Amino acid sequence: MKTIRKRESYRSIVIIMLIVLVVVIFTFFMYNYEINSKTMALINHIQENVYNYSPEDARYFVENQFLNSSVFIKKAGIVIEIILVATFAVCISIAIYSGRKRTKHLATLNTQANYMFEGVKEIFDTFIFVDLIEKSYVFLMDTVPDNYEIPFEGPFELLKEHIINNRIPNTDKQTMNAYFDLDYIYNYFSDNEIKISNMRHRLVDDEQKWVNSRIVCLERVNGKPTKVIIMRQDVTLEVAQERMLKDALNQALEANNSKSNFLANMSHDIRTPMNAIIGFNNMAMKHFEDNKKVAECLEKISISSAGLLSLINDILDMSKIESGNQHVDAEPCDVMEEVKNIELVVRPQTDAKGIEFAVERDIKHRKVIADKNLVNRVIGNLLSNAIKFTETGGKIVFIISEKSDIKDGYALYELSVKDTGIGMSEEFIDTIFDTFTRERTSTVSGITGTGLGMAISKNLVDLMGGTISVKSKKGVGSEFKVVLPVQLILEDDLDENDEVVLEPYSIKGLSKSGKESPMILVVEDNELNREIICDILKTEGFSIEEAFNGLEAVQILEASKKGYFDCVLMDIQMPIMDGYEATKTIRESNNEYISKIPIIAMTANAFDEDKRKALECGMNMHISKPIKVDVLLETLYEYT
Repeated sequence: MKTIRKRESYRSIVIIMLIVLVVVIFTFFMYNYEINSKTMALINHIQENVYNYSPEDARYFVENQFLNSSVFIKKAGIVIEIILVATFAVCISIAIYSGRKRTKHLATLNTQANYMFEGVKEIFDTFIFVDLIEKSYVFLMDTVPDNYEIPFEGPFELLKEHIINNRIPNTDKQTMNAYFDLDYIYNYFSDNEIKISNMRHRLVDDEQKWVNSRIVCLERVNGKPTKVIIMRQDVTLEVAQERMLKDALNQALEANNSKSNFLANMSHDIRTPMNAIIGFNNMAMKHFEDNKKVAECLEKISISSAGLLSLINDILDMSKIESGNQHVDAEPCDVMEEVKNIELVVRPQTDAKGIEFAVERDIKHRKVIADKNLVNRVIGNLLSNAIKFTETGGKIVFIISEKSDIKDGYALYELSVKDTGIGMSEEFIDTIFDTFTRERTSTVSGITGTGLGMAISKNLVDLMGGTISVKSKKGVGSEFKVVLPVQLILEDDLDENDEVVLEPYSIKGLSKSGKESPMILVVEDNELNREIICDILKTEGFSIEEAFNGLEAVQILEASKKGYFDCVLMDIQMPIMDGYEATKTIRESNNEYISKIPIIAMTANAFDEDKRKALECGMNMHISKPIKVDVLLETLYEYT
């Protein structure tokens, strides 16, 4: 601002000096002209009235008597002329220098303006200058969009008509027509406040693209807007990000609501079996002399305990999946053997409820490489739900089939579970694989559950690269279908005449070696757990010794005679020395008998990584708590 004022001052001084110079020069010439005129008049007068003077004498007299003083004036005039000319030259030089400096400054400002405009063009792709008085438009700096088939400039109504009719989707036409109305623009900026008008809208040729039209007032006269500029900005990415944030917020709110509902339902579902366990335990204590009543109470306690354990397992499994700690451990397995094991587990449950259970097989390769634990978990969830929601007299069918097309040693195995249960509504089917969802609370349906089973199954199937789908009709039944890619062991095919014979599990003696009353070292720091395990083993005919921590177990083994102990049941989390460290110490023993003794992990650490860690440190087997007696006996039979 100071530079502009200084420049204006210089310009005023130069103009004033030029005016003064012109006036002085004009005055000087007029003065000379007057002197010369008067001198000639005097000479003529002398010649006419003084008769004794000749013309030469008259001129001499005038020059010596009257014009001596004018010589000085003439000389002074010449000096003044020189000064004025010099001043004029200086003024001209100053004017030229100032002009060049101004031109350079204007060029700098123009360059900076171009830089600013190029920077603004990175944000806005179109600039339209609008004269509200003339009602006209002009596209600035060649920013006419390629698909705008209108002149570079013209009446504003032509521009508005083209934009509304050709560039705006039908759903936005009314809003945009009002936004680009000149009366609206004029009134919007008439209050003399600094404002910016914004409007987001889509484009008709690409409704996924969003632009922001921004109007800024450039000029006002007497407080009223006269000129504005319309700028268009592509905000597609910004809109997409806002939508993502909004969706994420909605999902977070839905998840939070689902978890709140889950906690309310789970509180009921956990308290229900706990109440049964405590209640029947008290009842058994009151009627301990009535063996039949005590047996009934114990059976119901066992059922309630199994339900409570299922709830806890579901919660732990979901937590593991969400934390990313669930992995696929593929290994060779026998499909027919796994189907046999599934049937062994499920059939007693369906028989107890009076449900018909059938298994259908259509496979060509029984030897495959897969994670049988994850597959069994998924199928177990589906069959468990089928049993829960199928009434007595209903039917459940488990079907496993192999697709005929084989590619690169792989085939698709399809596993489906059909039931004639209560079915599901179409609305619930859309959310059945979401976490913490159930169609009805257990209070209404009479069936407990966390609402995590299907979410767990879906995540596990996704982890194995497969798909899971469901068809259901309320009051008719449901069908779940799982499709998994499985690597085949081609050299070991299933003969068409092969039959799978189901044999009930039985332990043929307490020890595989035939030894009676094998000696087991039970290593457990919790007194109640130790008491339970020891009672089970004694009841089944085993001999036992006890250790309270890993260090004591190592000392007992080192002090024992060769062959005295047949197996070690080792807890993991114990004071002084835990199960992992104790096992490593035993395996590093110089005593061959001790270093090779079977060690079975018996722990509440039930995740796959816990099993893997147990095997890596030297244990032979892993059994998770709560202990299942049949699994424990089968394992001891195998290792003693």
